[in-house]
Amino acid sequence: MRTIPAAALGCLFVALSLLTACATMMPGFTQPQVKVAGLRLLPASEGELAPRLGVNVIVSNPNDVDLSVTGMSYSIALDGYNLLSGVKGDLPAFKAFSETPLELTLSADMLQMLKLVRALAERHQGKPIEYEFNAKLSTGRLRPAIHLKESGQVTFDSLSKGS
Repeated sequence: MRTIPAAALGCLFVALSLLTACATMMPGFTQPQVKVAGLRLLPASEGELAPRLGVNVIVSNPNDVDLSVTGMSYSIALDGYNLLSGVKGDLPAFKAFSETPLELTLSADMLQMLKLVRALAERHQGKPIEYEFNAKLSTGRLRPAIHLKESGQVTFDSLSKGS
């Protein structure tokens, strides 16, 4: 029985990986967008100390094909502190040329929250707070993940006025 040298197997693996990567690229693909539509504090489960946050987001698919997604991981950072994160596995397909509302649950990182509180106590009062929402949509084993991001600034004045 003949054996295949390890180098030949390695080359075959690299060639197949490159072919798979090329086959999964979608020409003309436009990156989906995400908008944070609402936030609410969720009741803590029994035994939990860290708060949980419910976030309503809207994912816009500007492409002419539906996007099937197997799962999603996401996070929210304020001033560079990664405060909240979560995962969701039961996602609907994002229909072509449409917006899909999602309800997400995020868990807090208490150490990061304490660091942020300390940083906010030392900052100039009128300085805006940077926020960033990041999400990674898993599309399957053979296709690359889709990364979404929304970021901006908010001030304490705008929060107290409800805008």
